[in-house]
Amino acid sequence: MVKTILYNSYFLFSQIRRVLFLGKFYIFLIIALLWEAAVSIIGYVSKDPMPLGAVFYTMNLIPMLILGLYLSMTCVSFEKENRTIETLFTIPGSPYKVWLYKLSVQFIILLLVLILIAGISFFFVQDFPIEVMVINVFILVFFTANINFFFSIIFKSGYTGGLITVFILVILMIFSQIDPIRNTSWNFYINPFSKPANLDLLIWNERLLYNKLGIAFFGSMFMYFGLSRLRNREPFI
Repeated sequence: MVKTILYNSYFLFSQIRRVLFLGKFYIFLIIALLWEAAVSIIGYVSKDPMPLGAVFYTMNLIPMLILGLYLSMTCVSFEKENRTIETLFTIPGSPYKVWLYKLSVQFIILLLVLILIAGISFFFVQDFPIEVMVINVFILVFFTANINFFFSIIFKSGYTGGLITVFILVILMIFSQIDPIRNTSWNFYINPFSKPANLDLLIWNERLLYNKLGIAFFGSMFMYFGLSRLRNREPFI
């Protein structure tokens, strides 16, 4: 029993280490941490900390979307370029379990990085409920990574999938600036820390709940359809 736990822990650690150094992900991670440090230092020196609403976008959401998108882009492309994607399908057991494991490792890494970034924002910039920040940002990253995974499978290229995903994110950003959508459950980029002054807190929390449930649902659907497309695996070889 202990031997099995140790083996699984070592295997999980090795996979996390492999993903961390997948492509240039570690470089993007270092840049994100340097950005967090720079913003924290500027706020400390100027004695004018960034507003909480801006902390959500500038220090948490944007860096994590970039990290999640890049990691998802390289996930399929790395296996294809190194001719190891077929090996994944010859492992005993369902290929879906293999890819679910790979995606799970990816999201574990992103969650740990997000907790680190949210912690830096909390201790050095602004006080806020860390769990609220982590949940709201992670669901958006979850959706972004899965929609990119889906299009990467469809077009057999992580980079093509990434371009389409960026286009979709830009379209969603444009729609988020429209007044009828800005503070509703339909706003993909709704800021949980920017409650309208004339809105009851209970109604605001209900909107946030519906918003995140909807995004998580569609993100899960894109993951499911992406995994379903893996039945046709020959084009990846």
